[in-house]
Amino acid sequence: MYTVISMCGLICYIINIWESFMHSNRKMQQETLNQLALIVSEVFTHSQLTESFTQYKFTFLPKDVSKHNRVLDAFIRDYNKRFDNTRILNFLFHVINPARFDNQEEYDDLLYRINTALAHEGFNISFRNGERKVFKIEIAKDINDAKSKANELRALLESRHVHSYVIGFCRSEFLQDNYFHAVLEATKSVFDRIRSLSQLTTDGNLLIDTAFSTKNPILKINDLKTESEISEQNGFMNLMKGITSMFRNPTAHEAKIKWAITKDEATDLLSLVSFIHKKLDSVKRTSL
Repeated sequence: MYTVISMCGLICYIINIWESFMHSNRKMQQETLNQLALIVSEVFTHSQLTESFTQYKFTFLPKDVSKHNRVLDAFIRDYNKRFDNTRILNFLFHVINPARFDNQEEYDDLLYRINTALAHEGFNISFRNGERKVFKIEIAKDINDAKSKANELRALLESRHVHSYVIGFCRSEFLQDNYFHAVLEATKSVFDRIRSLSQLTTDGNLLIDTAFSTKNPILKINDLKTESEISEQNGFMNLMKGITSMFRNPTAHEAKIKWAITKDEATDLLSLVSFIHKKLDSVKRTSL
């Protein structure tokens, strides 16, 4: 059905398409389509690409061509035919359909990468509760600006080198820029981590007191041999208790509209939670 294309012929073919694309009255830039093609090629197999291309009526290359080039060719060829990105966006909505994913972290990361690429074109997309939306934004000036526009809170946290455990635990909340729930999930992540390290099943202050007791500790952030070390352990316990009292309890029990949390407050808190997780990275577990 397909004519086998030599590597040299394929390269020339792609170059010709690029040249045609670059001279068209386009809405999407070359690098944007290239980045989107890379992303899609990582999450779809050749068979899935063939099935999806057929479903969305793209003209496409055979499986003996790399997945990246297959997606890139299909996107460019379709755009040049219509000078419109509607079919490409429909394909991207197919890619980010939540029904295709069992892993929330994997899904959130994929959406973040796609929206980072689309930020260079002045829009982002979302697919929530079966509803597909395109959001107009200012065109990104560079890659850092694109990341910020794709998810401003996450970009700020990454610039602060926030602990990966915090980002992983709250990622879906970041993508909604939902500061209220980002705070709630971040504080919950501390107790989730302590339970994992200590093998305890309690929660809140009881969990902290039992795990980090200076008399019979299960977890230690130092050797607890000097007054200074004991004070440090107590200070760490009080820091975690303060997080519970100030943020976790109000956010867990108050309606969102009554507990407004700004972006700056959320960023500061999540940085603090990151500090706690970095301390937990080196915690010592006593022999029971």
